Amino acid sequence: MENENHQYMRVKIIDLYPNPFRDLKNYPIDRKKIEILKDSIDDTGFWDNILAREHKGKIQIAYGHHRLIALQELYKDKPDKSVNIPVKDLSDALMIKIMANENMEDWRSTPAIIDETVKVVKEFLESRPNEIKKVVPTGTTTGKAGGDVIAIFLNWKKHRHLIYQALHRLSLADKDVIDLKATNQAPTSHAAATIAKQFNDVKLPLEKQEGAIKKIAQSKNYSEENIRNTILEEKYGNRPLPKKHLETDFKRFVDDAYGNAAKLLIALEKLIKLKKELHESLAPTTELVALELVLEQVAKQITNLKNTSSNGSINTKPNIKLIAGK
Repeated sequence: MENENHQYMRVKIIDLYPNPFRDLKNYPIDRKKIEILKDSIDDTGFWDNILAREHKGKIQIAYGHHRLIALQELYKDKPDKSVNIPVKDLSDALMIKIMANENMEDWRSTPAIIDETVKVVKEFLESRPNEIKKVVPTGTTTGKAGGDVIAIFLNWKKHRHLIYQALHRLSLADKDVIDLKATNQAPTSHAAATIAKQFNDVKLPLEKQEGAIKKIAQSKNYSEENIRNTILEEKYGNRPLPKKHLETDFKRFVDDAYGNAAKLLIALEKLIKLKKELHESLAPTTELVALELVLEQVAKQITNLKNTSSNGSINTKPNIKLIAGK
């Protein structure tokens, strides 16, 4: 029966194949969702929330993989069981786009899903230069599928940063710098990006990365400071840290101090402005007195820092442009 641009076809469940661009080993299945679908199908029957194409004699589904697995498990003892599904003429490019959108909806941008999606798209585009030309103006393509090309192809402009994070992780994994499977146990792409960066900076051996990830997960603290400290501890234990790591930490804390100082200056400027707008004298409050005491302590600590710093290679001069520009 005809329905817009597709037709329905009755197909045996055992003859349904997943999207050829979807790696089921790297795209984990949500067992809870499978069980809910099985109960629903068993109770109300199968609804055709699956879209497929016929390609080289096979019926390949574009989306609906959880529903497909639910069907396969429900009717594993009934090889002749068939379902009526919509079949449409879908190109490889469209199959990938549909797969990517399904992944984002099902998994809410987990690092493993993002990385696998970006990897599949990158390999697909670079193996078919004509597809790149469709999204990049003629004469500007190098034949490589970078972050911008992938974002345009998938229409993931809002997720451009996720694509670049994924490309960086994939690059480090290709160089055997990071254990990608371990890194992608992080709950978000940002956390995975931070972990990958610290694995690279600290040069933690691959065989120790799984242990570091477990400790970070147990702490439930994915701040950059905790991630770095955990990875350093995994590598050096109780041994003193090498000078290069101490210098890196020093510079990082100085940068943090600059940022906090900039925020403080903004807050003080707002207080001064508000006082002027009130057109009245403002009696010192307990909070203002406390703030003044804190600032006095800050000045003393900066003086102590300058007096005790003996490493001339570290720049401790305040970045006035950074603070003034905030």
